[in-house]
Amino acid sequence: LSATAVVGRAPDAAAHGAETAVSVGADQKSVSKSHALIELVSGGLRVRDLGSVNGVVVVRTDGSEVEATADQWVDLTDGDELELGEVVIVV
Repeated sequence: LSATAVVGRAPDAAAHGAETAVSVGADQKSVSKSHALIELVSGGLRVRDLGSVNGVVVVRTDGSEVEATADQWVDLTDGDELELGEVVIVV
């Protein structure tokens, strides 16, 4: 990523103040239309949920899990997995 992005089935970047939208595909029904916001910060990347139905779970390389919420950003590191419904994105 080179800009803040909204990830989802049919993401709306403008509605969430992001520069870009990343679609996981319209057939991914476990993912909300605008599911998560991934933001570039000085230390790297962070993610928060945009009120999705199935949530955002960050699975660390050691297997531990952290849930991102609409009110709580989660910092991401190389190798983390983002679980957006049934879709998994590797950082």
